[in-house]
Amino acid sequence: MDCPTEEQLVRMALDGLGGVGSLDFDLPARRLVVTHAGPVAPVIAAVERTGLGVDLEDTQVAAAPPADASTERPGEARVLVAVL
Repeated sequence: MDCPTEEQLVRMALDGLGGVGSLDFDLPARRLVVTHAGPVAPVIAAVERTGLGVDLEDTQVAAAPPADASTERPGEARVLVAVL
């Protein structure tokens, strides 16, 4: 993934996928950070279907916000870093 066309392809693949919060693309580094809730497998599968390939670099559970700041359960938000 090194051009805006491939970025759009990935955006379309993840559009409508439940739990995806944000996408942070670094095209020159061929890197994507996905912030999402729930399991990582559906996110990886959606990106793999683009044919661009996925190399999972890291996955983290985000710090839980204060109890009154969110209705989500602690530990639900995850960050996926994938090199495409």
